[in-house]
Amino acid sequence: MQTLIDEVYQNIFRVSLRIPVPLKAINVYLFKGNDGWTIVDCGFHDSESENAWIQVFHKLSIRSENIKQIVVTHYHPDHYGGAGWLQDQTGAPVLLLDKEKKYLDRTWHDQTFPEEIQKFFMEYGMPEKIASDVKDEHISRYEAVSPHPKEIKLLSAGEHIQLGDFVFETIWSPGHTEGLMTLWCEKEGIFIANDLVLPKITPNISLNVNSVANPLNDFLTSLRKIRDLPAKLTLPGHRQIIDNLRERVDEIIHHHGERLENVKRIMKSKQTSTDQGVSAWEISKELFGPLTEPVQHRFAFAETLSHLEYLVHEGQIKKEIVKGHYYYYL
Repeated sequence: MQTLIDEVYQNIFRVSLRIPVPLKAINVYLFKGNDGWTIVDCGFHDSESENAWIQVFHKLSIRSENIKQIVVTHYHPDHYGGAGWLQDQTGAPVLLLDKEKKYLDRTWHDQTFPEEIQKFFMEYGMPEKIASDVKDEHISRYEAVSPHPKEIKLLSAGEHIQLGDFVFETIWSPGHTEGLMTLWCEKEGIFIANDLVLPKITPNISLNVNSVANPLNDFLTSLRKIRDLPAKLTLPGHRQIIDNLRERVDEIIHHHGERLENVKRIMKSKQTSTDQGVSAWEISKELFGPLTEPVQHRFAFAETLSHLEYLVHEGQIKKEIVKGHYYYYL
């Protein structure tokens, strides 16, 4: 299978790697410089990805020792998964924003975490069988992030780092994950958005056992923070390059405003009296329709929760616990 490589800017290459999730592919980027190459994001680790990386190195005439660093924007397996294998192949350091490290460790190194996911989702109304499948799906991802990097160098927000011959500033952009890092090259007007801003689709904003209290608020704040960057080129984690950053940010913010209103509409239709709460599971089924795969259930349910908790924090709805389960009230 041929791996798609295109030069999106002089000495910046986008590589499309297959991933075994509904998105199907991830954009990883390679930056060429006089002193060597930088990789930004890694894809899953599996045999197909290994073969793809071998193809990429061959086509771009890269020797393993030419890779000077591997930058991981966040801990999700499609971005982090191959980091350890790439480090083993190249000896290059892996770089991650410091605010992301504890979430990476909890997600991929804490053996109690899958059980906690199941318990958390069941408390919010997910049926036990589906929650168990979600737990098992998470466990199945351990292989996709192994081996882990032997060492990770932590970056701070506002730090300037060299990617190839370009200088980028690190930006803390929480929401999609708690410590997601975007990068801005002021000189060239290049913004590495990864999963903060995507074309056509919206990034998943989840509330789960590993989350801060109000991830949707963090996400909207992160979008507004970078909205007015004079970006000539925006590099997303999936799909095509973005030409108009401000326009796409406004579309995503508008989308979430509509979804919040839709959540309240669904609650109104299901809450037949003021003392009758509605479970997040009921709302999620109405928002996203019938789903079959555990990963789809996880994303849809956790996104529903992030919108409900945003409304709770805004004082527009209330949440109560009844016999060990959470319900929401208008």
